[in-house]
Amino acid sequence: MMQVQTLFEDELARRKIAWSIDAESGRHVIVCDEERLYVSLENLTRDVSTSGDTGKISRFVDTIIEARNTSIKPPSAERLFWNLEPNDYVEPPFYREAVSKHADRVLVHLSADGTLVSWATPELSDHQSQDG
Repeated sequence: MMQVQTLFEDELARRKIAWSIDAESGRHVIVCDEERLYVSLENLTRDVSTSGDTGKISRFVDTIIEARNTSIKPPSAERLFWNLEPNDYVEPPFYREAVSKHADRVLVHLSADGTLVSWATPELSDHQSQDG
């Protein structure tokens, strides 16, 4: 099976989405409307390796596009939740609390349509105080 990173980059090119690699973290960076989206392929690689479903890559890019579209909408405090996540990430989330040796409770924001889960960041808090 082709490497997930190559298929991901091919999908971005097919959709004419510009990207680069962040030198510090190794993540893909997609710039849209002066906003930088940092994308890790770790979970996607694990999912595709387990299932063999390379269609997940184009659906993942759909999710990134949705993130770009929803980033201009104001976040909602009612859509903040604590999510249990493995704590093997390269860069830890800003709002987290360890619950075991292998898992953290992470503050996330769920999009209005319920399809996109994003880690809450201080920027989200700043946006809330400007709007609310």
